[in-house]
Amino acid sequence: MASTQVDIRINQIYKWKKEFIANAALAFSATAARSDTSDREGDLLKKIGELTATRDFLSRGLGRLA
Repeated sequence: MASTQVDIRINQIYKWKKEFIANAALAFSATAARSDTSDREGDLLKKIGELTATRDFLSRGLGRLA
């Protein structure tokens, strides 16, 4: 059995299977995945902007010291 090959209890596999069957539609839903991805992408782009502004600010300050 696969559970003995990877040292996982069979009860855990049954639990994962039951959870997947209950939520299978969500796993293959394109709209749910897109909304989660777009939210995450927006957060990451905001963070990139913040880090870029900080880097630019610090590099200008370093240029003044040199």
